[in-house]
Amino acid sequence: MRHASALMLLYMGCGLLGCAAVDEAERCTLDGPVEARADDEARVPTRPEPVPAKVTLATPAATPAATPPRATARECVLDLEADAAARWQAEFEEPAGAAEDESPWLRVELPDVDGDGLPETMLSVTDQCGIANCPRLIYVSGLARGGARCPRFVGALWSAYEEVLPARQRGLANLRTYLKNGCAGTAGLFTTYGFDGERYAAMDSVDCRCLADGPDPDRDPLCPGDE
Repeated sequence: MRHASALMLLYMGCGLLGCAAVDEAERCTLDGPVEARADDEARVPTRPEPVPAKVTLATPAATPAATPPRATARECVLDLEADAAARWQAEFEEPAGAAEDESPWLRVELPDVDGDGLPETMLSVTDQCGIANCPRLIYVSGLARGGARCPRFVGALWSAYEEVLPARQRGLANLRTYLKNGCAGTAGLFTTYGFDGERYAAMDSVDCRCLADGPDPDRDPLCPGDE
């Protein structure tokens, strides 16, 4: 009974005296004594620091490589046959009809015209060549700086054969072609081409008549004879 009365006085003392009568090893709360903190300082609750949201940047989708434009006379042509297929219709007004064949392209070497010591390339479509004449697209080898090859498209023509002439224009040798027109090869057209900075363009021509039509006193010495 005496012990209970003492405990009640202790609680009353906590409420009235602010825990002055309580042993230093204990503190009072409204619920009763608890163990004292080591620093015995009132702790003020603090608001937790906000945690930033984790942002993941999406990796941009790879942009498809743009289709390179068809090379011009000033650009390197990496795939001659693909370039020829793209040009053929515009140059000859006919589709490159043999494109589905395994080997539709006929490659013919042209002696060096750009002065780099390498032969040039002419491309024809085999099924569009006549008995003697073929449509041809001309690509010069065009050595670039450092010795790398840089083929360039420089023109289109029809011919049975071509000659490289000594005269030059804009850095490329002139060409002379012969387009046969029957009569055992004695009738046809010689055409001289010069490079205009972009492509070979016709400069002049010589028309050769068929010898079977009779003598031709004005026949150009360039024209083939009947022998």
